Amino acid sequence: MQKKKDARHASGLVQLHVRYTDAISGQKKSKSIYGKTLAEAQKKKTAFLREIEEGRRVTEQGKTVGAWAEDWLNIYKRPKVKRSTLRGYENEIKHIIAAFGYKSIKSVSPMDIVALMNSRIGLSQSAIDKTFITVNAIFEAALNNRFIAFNPCKGVDIPKGPEGSHRVLDHWEVDLIGRVAKTHRFGAGVMLMLWGGLRRGEACALTSSDLVGDEIHVNKSIEWGRNQGAVGTAKTEAGERSIPVWPQLKPFLGAPGHFISTSKGEAPVSLSAFKRGLDSFIYACKVELNGCRKRWAPEGHAWKEFSFTPHDLRHTWFTMLYDAGVDVKVAASWGGHADINVTMRIYQHIRKERKLREAKQAIKRSGRKSGRTGKTYRLKDIDK
Repeated sequence: MQKKKDARHASGLVQLHVRYTDAISGQKKSKSIYGKTLAEAQKKKTAFLREIEEGRRVTEQGKTVGAWAEDWLNIYKRPKVKRSTLRGYENEIKHIIAAFGYKSIKSVSPMDIVALMNSRIGLSQSAIDKTFITVNAIFEAALNNRFIAFNPCKGVDIPKGPEGSHRVLDHWEVDLIGRVAKTHRFGAGVMLMLWGGLRRGEACALTSSDLVGDEIHVNKSIEWGRNQGAVGTAKTEAGERSIPVWPQLKPFLGAPGHFISTSKGEAPVSLSAFKRGLDSFIYACKVELNGCRKRWAPEGHAWKEFSFTPHDLRHTWFTMLYDAGVDVKVAASWGGHADINVTMRIYQHIRKERKLREAKQAIKRSGRKSGRTGKTYRLKDIDK
């Protein structure tokens, strides 16, 4: 059987025809796609159909949400945000495109936004907020560029999700970390996060040259790609700051160079190297707590677990500032918070936790029945 020749245009290029439905107008349309070879033309055809399906193809009727979301990301965010932040935006845009990326930005209604936000119910409040902040920014930019007459996000109620909170380490846990840090190679890094309140990227970027007298000058942070780290600017403008060196931290800041490095002394560390170092430190704490390695534990020994995250260390540091009576504005400055409300929420969370703990202890001590009703006070009533 004779092989069918490729359809060639007068220009000599391979020509393929594709039929599709315009996502905005709903009309049936056709398009010719060209390539030097059949494989190239087919590749272009597949890419075109994928863009149609995902709503990223701009038609003469206007931009789709998917097309504008990509423009917004590339123009407004990509040139000036960190890689980790950019990945967060890319993840949120995937959810937005999946919801109504094929629609014209002019046709998106508040009901569409409500449906998007309802699809996020069950996630943490932080995750819900990130989705809304992103979609609102996308439509606000479209409004400023006069692509739409109003922002459909306005007036939309955001669903409530569980507040993610980081735990505060107990005094014995802080003491345990301090003992292990004296001999562990990762000790200085952990103490910088615990007694300096540094974020993990800031701690990994810090060097002995950033110490000036009794102050730490924070002006850079590690930016991790998929794994490898590179020294970049601070997370925000507020991230550039000076913080006092607490007495508990001083003994760990004597060595020259980076305070966090690999077992071979290499720095800046990759993300995987940071995680390995932290895991090693936590296991060393478990050994200290139990008096032996797990594999060598005596028969019948109840192994005591112990763990923490970098955020737990930073949250504990803010709690120590609260206990020391440090003003919330000063705490926000030392902690590198661009928005003082973030620090205020931490302080409010501490107060709430303290009140709840005091209530539990009071009930545990008394256990007495109240009044003539013979009922015992319940925590949920006290919370109200």
